[in-house]
Amino acid sequence: MAYRHSPDPHHRRFVVDVVFWYLMGHGSWRNSYEKESADLLVAWTAEGEGDPEILAEVLRVLSETGHRETEGVGFRYADHPDPRVRARVPDLFLDWDAHPPYWSPEARAALLVLAADEDGGVRDQAGRVLAAAHDGSREVTDALVALLRDPVAAVRGGAAEAVAPGKDRTAAVADALAALLDEDEFTTRLNAAYGLLRREDARTEEAIRRVGSLSRPGYEHDHRLSALWTWQWERDHPPTPTEQ
Repeated sequence: MAYRHSPDPHHRRFVVDVVFWYLMGHGSWRNSYEKESADLLVAWTAEGEGDPEILAEVLRVLSETGHRETEGVGFRYADHPDPRVRARVPDLFLDWDAHPPYWSPEARAALLVLAADEDGGVRDQAGRVLAAAHDGSREVTDALVALLRDPVAAVRGGAAEAVAPGKDRTAAVADALAALLDEDEFTTRLNAAYGLLRREDARTEEAIRRVGSLSRPGYEHDHRLSALWTWQWERDHPPTPTEQ
């Protein structure tokens, strides 16, 4: 921890890595430094960090802690000038341990702002958090639809991945997913088709056709492709009267 205030950024980055190891390591309660590590990260954000790359990593690790002050840290850095830092803020606003995940009204408002950020990476991360804890509101649905139609292909792809298994069953989201079936990126088309299938959308058959070949190296155990295969098999092999 003596390296925490070192002028050498490599030393400070080393501290972040050590703290992450303490948080993620599976020690017993006798040698756990989880609370001390989380407190150190919060103090670090309060004191400030001049290197945006290191600060982004501090926020990333802090988001893994569930510390009671993570939301406050998120508000402090939500308008940071470096997009790498802003991109780490959305995860600070969501209580991932709650069932379902929970955000405060203030955090929700901040997430909606970040979902319209000028930087695509920030928009992507905000969209993933909004999709994970969708509260059923029109505002969140509109934000997700905007991300599914984002001018940046990577943002559209990230939004499709986040939205596809989600609980938003509105026509606006289904239509936005269907519009992604012409994307060049295979995973974006796959997520769009998977999202339509989960919504029992009438366009599912056409969506699967536009995904292309379902035999893809590296995707042998992919749950989305498995779902598409199963849907096709059940369509082609309807139960007989005796099976019904």
